[in-house]
Amino acid sequence: MKKPLLEIHFEDQGQDFLRWTLKPVKHGYQVLDSNPLQAWAWRDAHILEPARIRPGCYLTVMTPVSKTQMRLRYRVIRVTTLQEAGHEPA
Repeated sequence: MKKPLLEIHFEDQGQDFLRWTLKPVKHGYQVLDSNPLQAWAWRDAHILEPARIRPGCYLTVMTPVSKTQMRLRYRVIRVTTLQEAGHEPA
Protein backbone atom coordinates (compact mmCIF):
# COMPACT_ATOMS: atom_id res chain seq x y z
CA MET A 1 0.00 0.00 0.00
CA LYS A 2 1.39 3.36 -1.06
CA LYS A 3 1.74 5.98 1.68
CA PRO A 4 -0.15 9.25 1.08
CA LEU A 5 1.11 12.81 0.98
CA LEU A 6 0.53 14.43 4.36
CA GLU A 7 -0.08 17.98 5.45
CA ILE A 8 0.94 18.77 9.01
CA HIS A 9 0.06 21.91 10.93
CA PHE A 10 2.20 23.26 13.76
CA GLU A 11 1.13 25.29 16.77
CA ASP A 12 1.60 29.01 16.08
CA GLN A 13 4.25 30.63 18.26
CA GLY A 14 5.09 33.35 15.75
CA GLN A 15 7.46 31.22 13.64
CA ASP A 16 7.71 31.60 9.85
CA PHE A 17 6.30 28.14 9.06
CA LEU A 18 2.93 26.82 10.16
CA ARG A 19 2.34 23.98 7.72
CA TRP A 20 4.44 21.37 5.94
CA THR A 21 3.55 19.09 3.07
CA LEU A 22 5.31 15.73 3.47
CA LYS A 23 5.98 13.18 0.76
CA PRO A 24 6.57 9.51 1.44
CA VAL A 25 10.10 8.23 0.92
CA LYS A 26 11.68 4.83 1.48
CA HIS A 27 12.28 5.34 5.22
CA GLY A 28 9.43 7.61 6.25
CA TYR A 29 8.66 11.14 5.11
CA GLN A 30 10.46 14.13 3.64
CA VAL A 31 9.40 17.80 3.55
CA LEU A 32 8.06 18.74 0.12
CA ASP A 33 6.89 22.27 0.97
CA SER A 34 6.71 24.70 3.89
CA ASN A 35 4.09 27.43 4.28
CA PRO A 36 3.68 30.31 4.54
CA LEU A 37 7.48 30.78 4.48
CA GLN A 38 10.85 29.00 4.66
CA ALA A 39 10.34 26.39 1.95
CA TRP A 40 13.96 27.09 0.97
CA ALA A 41 15.13 26.07 4.46
CA TRP A 42 12.99 22.98 5.06
CA ARG A 43 12.45 21.39 1.63
CA ASP A 44 14.02 17.90 1.56
CA ALA A 45 14.41 17.67 5.36
CA HIS A 46 13.79 14.10 6.58
CA ILE A 47 11.46 13.32 9.46
CA LEU A 48 13.55 11.01 11.66
CA GLU A 49 10.74 9.44 13.68
CA PRO A 50 7.77 9.10 11.31
CA ALA A 51 5.65 7.49 14.05
CA ARG A 52 5.67 10.89 15.80
CA ILE A 53 3.79 12.56 12.93
CA ARG A 54 0.66 12.97 15.03
CA PRO A 55 -1.02 15.71 17.06
CA GLY A 56 0.72 16.64 20.29
CA CYS A 57 4.17 15.46 19.22
CA TYR A 58 7.39 17.31 18.48
CA LEU A 59 9.25 16.25 15.33
CA THR A 60 12.95 15.56 14.95
CA VAL A 61 14.31 16.29 11.50
CA MET A 62 17.56 15.91 9.57
CA THR A 63 18.18 19.28 7.92
CA PRO A 64 18.83 19.14 4.18
CA VAL A 65 21.89 21.40 3.98
CA SER A 66 23.92 20.83 7.15
CA LYS A 67 22.72 17.24 7.71
CA THR A 68 22.25 17.94 11.42
CA GLN A 69 19.47 16.60 13.59
CA MET A 70 17.19 19.02 15.34
CA ARG A 71 14.01 18.79 17.36
CA LEU A 72 11.43 21.39 16.39
CA ARG A 73 10.09 23.64 19.15
CA TYR A 74 6.58 23.59 17.72
CA ARG A 75 4.10 20.83 18.40
CA VAL A 76 2.13 19.17 15.62
CA ILE A 77 -1.53 20.15 16.03
CA ARG A 78 -3.13 18.47 13.00
CA VAL A 79 -2.25 15.89 10.35
CA THR A 80 -4.29 15.48 7.17
CA THR A 81 -3.81 13.23 4.17
CA LEU A 82 -3.99 15.41 1.07
CA GLN A 83 -6.44 13.04 -0.62
CA GLU A 84 -8.90 13.78 2.22
CA ALA A 85 -8.29 17.50 1.75
CA GLY A 86 -9.29 17.22 -1.91
CA HIS A 87 -5.80 17.16 -3.43
CA GLU A 88 -4.25 14.53 -5.64
CA PRO A 89 -0.78 13.21 -4.81
CA ALA A 90 2.07 14.26 -7.08
